[in-house]
Amino acid sequence: MASLYERLGGEGAIKSVVDKFYVYMLADPITAPFFKGIDMKKQAERQTQFITLAVGGPNKYEGKDMKEAHKKFKIDQKAFDETWFNLSKSLADHKVPEKEATELKEVFYSVQGDVVNA
Repeated sequence: MASLYERLGGEGAIKSVVDKFYVYMLADPITAPFFKGIDMKKQAERQTQFITLAVGGPNKYEGKDMKEAHKKFKIDQKAFDETWFNLSKSLADHKVPEKEATELKEVFYSVQGDVVNA
């Protein structure tokens, strides 16, 4: 069986999903404040690398671990859930099938304990 990475369409497709995801994140009053002063090009690259790794693609991730990367932010459960909501909108925009979106949701929520810190 193909990996989730392959079923999502590989790095190019993941990059496209991430780019649209950040359009939603920056337009969302709950999540936008977390990105003040952040280099969004670098942020999108790291997110693409992380998702690629997390879904079985090549390991090119150059970022910090999840706990370290998020410790300076006060991320509550509402902001974490809103982040998934924004990612799910981007997945829908890209017509990602429900099975793959559900698998990615499991991966997303697997890091909840390292991200939610408020």
